[in-house]
Amino acid sequence: MAKINAWGSDDPAEETKGGTGQSSYTTGDVLYSSASNTLSKLGIGSEDDVLTVSAGGIPEWVTPATAGPNGVWVELSNQTASASSTIEYTGLSSTYKVYRIEIDDLEPTTYNTTSRLVVRFSDDTGSTWEQGASDYSYEIYGTRVGTVQTKSSTGDDQIELHKQDVNITRLGNASGDTGNATLWLYSPADSGVITTMAWQVGARDGSIFWRKDGWGAYLTESAIDGIQFRIVSGTIASGNFRIYGLKGS
Repeated sequence: MAKINAWGSDDPAEETKGGTGQSSYTTGDVLYSSASNTLSKLGIGSEDDVLTVSAGGIPEWVTPATAGPNGVWVELSNQTASASSTIEYTGLSSTYKVYRIEIDDLEPTTYNTTSRLVVRFSDDTGSTWEQGASDYSYEIYGTRVGTVQTKSSTGDDQIELHKQDVNITRLGNASGDTGNATLWLYSPADSGVITTMAWQVGARDGSIFWRKDGWGAYLTESAIDGIQFRIVSGTIASGNFRIYGLKGS
């Protein structure tokens, strides 16, 4: 190594004397101060990682799923159904105050009065899905071909997103049929309150067009870490399920 300091040493110049204290580098290394008068190297992260600040106050590379600042929606999961009995996500945590679920191209495998999308929750990362007879409550309001419809329950074993007793609002699976939904899930990891959810869902079922807005809740105060979607009877033939998280201050 060439002589690089005034006193003829082969060692790199110290940080406090205008040097870095480093004798070698790898492509992508980032220099940062890890302590007073000390420079360290941070190796390059993986593709699509972002540089952020750790809890210890130093730079770190993280995947976008954990990097979103307050007020920014971060994609956490993207699943595509294909004759799927359920679509499940078990990564709900206190990191995010609000979750948003976007569903498109939704169709059931079987077309009948039970081709309805429903939701259940888990508090043990999916080992069990809560389905007691009075675990959930919900309110539904919407229209079917211009006719106003409502439905409610103060005790059910699941959250119905678009159930209707008269003039059934079901998901179709004929050519041209499709269903779409947006759901918002609020503070599921807070064990001090019940978990609540709001949604909008609509579909084309042959010549019938309908839409429903709703609000529902899991009635036990528990830290929820999983959400499950399924069709009442049969499987989910198709559908894209994207889950996003929103950090709170």
